[in-house]
Order: sequence, then structure tokens, then C-alpha cells
Amino acid sequence: MHIPLEAAHRILSTFGITKPTREYERWVKPDGFDHVDFHEVLYGSDFIFVLDWRAALEDELERIVHALGKLDVVMDFEIDDSDSRCGIAVVTVERRPATVRYSGNDDGTSWRAVITALQTIMPPQIEFREDVGNGESDTDAYAVLPVDEWQDLERDAGESLKLFFRPLSSPRPSPSTVSDPKGLVGLLRRLIRKRP
Repeated sequence: MHIPLEAAHRILSTFGITKPTREYERWVKPDGFDHVDFHEVLYGSDFIFVLDWRAALEDELERIVHALGKLDVVMDFEIDDSDSRCGIAVVTVERRPATVRYSGNDDGTSWRAVITALQTIMPPQIEFREDVGNGESDTDAYAVLPVDEWQDLERDAGESLKLFFRPLSSPRPSPSTVSDPKGLVGLLRRLIRKRP
């Protein structure tokens, strides 16, 4: 699959990537990007969180706090160490609290459950979306942007955007409908996550 250059630039600028990066220079072609290569460029954004199943809740919440701060949303959290089997935090946005739990060994405390809980306390103009490949490997990815920016991207680069993100409310495809039979997207996410 191919991402046209105009759509790629529109997506990248919305995600705060406004200058060519090393990854951009490596993967750009005169007419755009190959789908798999574009992941490496796009996922360098502070507004995208690549979450490995071994990651610590506190570390990932810090990254989310940083990104939300760039969107003028103040999120605070306090870690609760009462359960050694999973990470627990009380997260607050605009005096709206949510308790989130994360354990890499339990779907009920998955990264998707954490992000979904965070969405419930976000201001109405902020939306998290998930990577279309979530559930295919032990690494998931999520993005956060203002709702109007998601809408603009859908209008201006919708076909390309659909290759990367879907609303949290969208059903996940069954494993038989996955279009990445070699697991390249999951592998790429793991490689990006290991980056310093």
C-alpha cells in the first residue's frame, strides 16, 4: 500500500512532525511512502504511544501527560502500589478522576483498557484512537489529537489515515482478516519502541 506524498505531509504535520527527520529522509520516495515505511516516520510523534506489554504504567502515563500538555490538557496521576500483580494509578483531568490498572497478563487491565478509561475523563475536544494493528502482537499503539484535527485528517487524508488509526469504539478485526500476514507492523513497532 502506498501513502501519497501530499497525504503523508498532511498527516505528519498534524502529528507535529514538520521537518524532515532521519526516518523521513530514509523512507521518502518522490511520490510518497510505502505503508510499512511510513509507520517508522509517523511513530516518532510525541502524540503516538507505542506500548509494549512489558512497559510500566507510570512510565507510559508520563509520556501521555507530556503529549496532553502540548494539547493544553493537564493530566495528573498518582501511582497506587497496593497490588504487586499490576500497576494502578488514579488519573485526574479537570477534576475528573479515573482509576486505571495495567498488567500485561490480563485483557481486563490491558493498554486498551487504560486508554479507554483515560478517554472517559478527557475534555470533549480530545480523542484517543488506536492503531489498526492493535491486537496482532504484544505491542499496541495509540494516538491522541484534538477531535477537529482527526476530522480534518479524515477529510484531507482519510484513505491513508484508515491504514493507521481507528476510533476506540471501532470493533477490532478478527485475526483472519488481518492484512499483515508476516507480522511486519508488530515487528516495526517493537523496533521503534527500542529506539533510545
